Amino acid sequence: MKRYHKASCLLALTLLVSAAVLFAQNGVIVIGTIIHSNNVPAVNVYVSIAGVGRYTDIQGRYRLDGVPLGRQEMRVEDPRQPGHVLLQKPVDVSGPMARIDQTLPQ
Repeated sequence: MKRYHKASCLLALTLLVSAAVLFAQNGVIVIGTIIHSNNVPAVNVYVSIAGVGRYTDIQGRYRLDGVPLGRQEMRVEDPRQPGHVLLQKPVDVSGPMARIDQTLPQ
């Protein structure tokens, strides 16, 4: 019985480590919504976290795949004004999926 328990524990540990390695390689899926201070969706702004970026849709939503774990820098930029940063702040990225909503300053 002890032998079976030891083998089960070893298998569980191996699966856990394998999942963690795979998860770390693929990164985190980050979803969220960007709105203006008057609660209007921020349409077609560029959202990036740790160099992974995408534009928001007509409801201000975005999805970023493969964002590295940990403390990262989030930037929201206006594509109509190159180099104009609407928001820049550190965010914590964790789990297989993270939700990060932001309200843009006035």
